[in-house]
Amino acid sequence: VGSNKGHRIEVLPDGSKLFSETEEDAFLAIVDLSSQPGLKKLALPSELDGLGMSPDGRTILVVDAEAPRLYVVDPTTDSLQTVIALEHHKKAAQIVRYSPSGEFIVVTSHEEPLGTILDRNLEKQQKLKLGKGPMDMAFHPDGDTVLIANQDDGTITVVNLRKAEVVKTVEAGTGVESLSFY
Repeated sequence: VGSNKGHRIEVLPDGSKLFSETEEDAFLAIVDLSSQPGLKKLALPSELDGLGMSPDGRTILVVDAEAPRLYVVDPTTDSLQTVIALEHHKKAAQIVRYSPSGEFIVVTSHEEPLGTILDRNLEKQQKLKLGKGPMDMAFHPDGDTVLIANQDDGTITVVNLRKAEVVKTVEAGTGVESLSFY
């Protein structure tokens, strides 16, 4: 992908393109997976630290590694559409994930014990108080619940997405970073 720091990837639902966030580099790598493969680099204002794609593949969100903001990229034109400031964060975030329905977007910052829930239109932001070192998450099949791994304090925060509130916190052992439902 033109970087030795490929961190997270997303592939469009039709399999035509791969997007790679190049952690600590200031570009999004875009790989054409068609019969004429090629690599593009979308220059962004600062280093990157996270990547998420809407379930329909129409929006790519990229986390700025230096400031609390998200870059909104159009995968049709491979261009930066807008920048979203994360209202409640003082430090840069790290993880951004869409819920499977695309109704909710959750952002966490390993540097702060908080997260943000955004609506599908990226207009409304709601703050979550999380454990120390929040990282990745898993969305429950009920569509209303997300579990967030708090790596540094060894807990999992269970969140009701519709109410934007913590339901409970569960001890899980220090170092929990990734979660999945299957």
